[in-house]
Amino acid sequence: MPTSLAHAAIPAGILLACAAVPRKSPAHRRTLLVAALVIPNLPDLDLIPAALLPSQWASIHRNWGHNIFTLAVLSLLAARWFSRRCPLMKRGKAYAVATALVWSHILFDSMSISRPGLEQRVGVPLLWPISDWRWVFPWRIFPPVEIGGVGINPLVDVVLSPSLWTRVIPTEVAVTATSFAVTLLAAAAWKATRRRGQHRPDRMADVSAARKGSET
Repeated sequence: MPTSLAHAAIPAGILLACAAVPRKSPAHRRTLLVAALVIPNLPDLDLIPAALLPSQWASIHRNWGHNIFTLAVLSLLAARWFSRRCPLMKRGKAYAVATALVWSHILFDSMSISRPGLEQRVGVPLLWPISDWRWVFPWRIFPPVEIGGVGINPLVDVVLSPSLWTRVIPTEVAVTATSFAVTLLAAAAWKATRRRGQHRPDRMADVSAARKGSET
């Protein structure tokens, strides 16, 4: 089960890696950082009523905030906020970035590894409440949190679980570092390719001018 750390850190690393290469302004990078920390965690707002009603935890969390109807509303609200905070970014691009951040939460949740006996809770109920069908990504990398049964509250039980700190968090840190490094290298390579493409017409013009000069 990916935690809020993974939902925020992985998109933040990717966005900051992309922003570092073109050397965006500090204000632009701060906006990207805030957006990457907050927007991907919006679907987990259903944790609040789930924590307040622990007996209904299983029926609230992953249902209320992770279906396509709630996600559409969250995507629209996040896109409007993000487009206003990034006036230099084209509106269509700002909406696409904000929507991708919201849906990154769903992608990561669909990559959760199931706990024995709880396979039916794996995946994301995108069509809830119309259907209980859950979307599961074929490649699952986030280990489950082994709850020890403290019984205080499901959310507290997750935080106090030793597996959260010994398995889940280290995995998320490794995935975050890897995604940041890969994105940074890819963005740098893309920028270098564009730079070579921009210089090529200048070199061709110089060669053409040199030929004309030799002919005269």
